[in-house]
Amino acid sequence: MVAPAVHAGAEPVFYSVTSDGVDSSALAKLDTRRVKAMLVAHFFGRPVPLARLREFCDSRGIALIEDCAHALFGMTDGRPVGAWGDFAIGSLTKFLPVPEAGCLASWRRPVNIALARQPLRAELKCAVDVLELGVRYRRMPGLNTLLSIAFSLKNAIRHQAQPQSDVPEPPFADVTEQFDSDYASSAPTRFARLVASATGWRRVRQRRCSNYAALARALGELRGLRVLYPELPESAAPYVMPVWVTDPEPRYRALRAAGCPVFRWEWLWPGTPLLPGDEGLGWSRHVFQLPCHQDLTEQDLDWLVATVTRVLSGAGAERPSVTVAATT
Repeated sequence: MVAPAVHAGAEPVFYSVTSDGVDSSALAKLDTRRVKAMLVAHFFGRPVPLARLREFCDSRGIALIEDCAHALFGMTDGRPVGAWGDFAIGSLTKFLPVPEAGCLASWRRPVNIALARQPLRAELKCAVDVLELGVRYRRMPGLNTLLSIAFSLKNAIRHQAQPQSDVPEPPFADVTEQFDSDYASSAPTRFARLVASATGWRRVRQRRCSNYAALARALGELRGLRVLYPELPESAAPYVMPVWVTDPEPRYRALRAAGCPVFRWEWLWPGTPLLPGDEGLGWSRHVFQLPCHQDLTEQDLDWLVATVTRVLSGAGAERPSVTVAATT
């Protein structure tokens, strides 16, 4: 969120976030005379109320940017997500089987941006990446074996062709240096757009909601873990299921070591202030994000619940069962 603003020469000003959204009363105490835009995110795919923030921004001449990277679906205060902001930004890669593609939209202002077409090499690479990922997770019935052999040969040839070096890469220092403005101004590949348009979006939403509910039921009574949002708002589709974990450091390392696809926002922007009432700092350590992806099978969910239970409760703990509701 911060890197593009800094890259554009703007000065970021931070505000506190809470599990319920943005504290409008705390915002009212800030000096906003030089503020040009406000970025508000629907964290975890749970839409936050925006009617008051819309009034706050309008009364001060501030453009509201609605960050829908985690919320491709949903309603908030009677409008679809993305309809409250002067501009809305989204990420298709977090919900759809594409390796790239973001979107910029507006219900209030025209969006006339000429995007550069990517070269043929990028088009081919996107197609290969999608197929290779599908083969890795056995999602290509009838072609998995043949394509896995082809991709293994490709990767072996690439590995031999790349020069080997014992010199470690320099530590990551400045995130703004990795912001690729040329790529950000490029159109998604035609293959990515084709896959996105061919994906059943209703199935994506329904399956994510079912998986989220199944995980919430199975892990809701686990000691040392608290599901941050046991219930989802109507029409929302979660990006992940966030859980608050006590004694997070050893448990996070243990889950990662066990192969659990869990992550958290543990990297903080340099100079991020400590603000009264801000829950974001606690999230960066304590909130683990568990997957509820639409293509997780019931066996995947069983394994996930068993692994989380074993790490948090010990190997001898009884494993909760997972029941996924049927969807169309």
